[in-house]
Amino acid sequence: MKDYEKDLERMPLYQKADEIFNTVQEIADLVPEENEYLQSIASHMVGDAMIIQAKIAGAEAGDLYDIRMENAAIIRKAARDILVVDHAFEAFDFEDVVFYNGEKANRRISSFIYCMGRRLR
Repeated sequence: MKDYEKDLERMPLYQKADEIFNTVQEIADLVPEENEYLQSIASHMVGDAMIIQAKIAGAEAGDLYDIRMENAAIIRKAARDILVVDHAFEAFDFEDVVFYNGEKANRRISSFIYCMGRRLR
């Protein structure tokens, strides 16, 4: 493992993004394979979680203010998309939507958005 990867993994913001990815992956694993609509929603959630991690790494690697702010906007959008997907789960009768609506997922994502806002100041 390279030094910059170690530095990245020690960052609280990246650690929070990793927690979000793991939580989203747990939720995606609950989606029944036979329901194509829910599978699509779950794959978008996982993709958004991956985007968050990649954009944090990109923002830290580049010291240009413009790139950091562009990545911050993309990260914020991806986090919000994950946060509001519960409406789609409810619309397609996802039986485990209670797990997603619970404290665990929403608290992690909300605290990530708050943490990100403090980091950018």
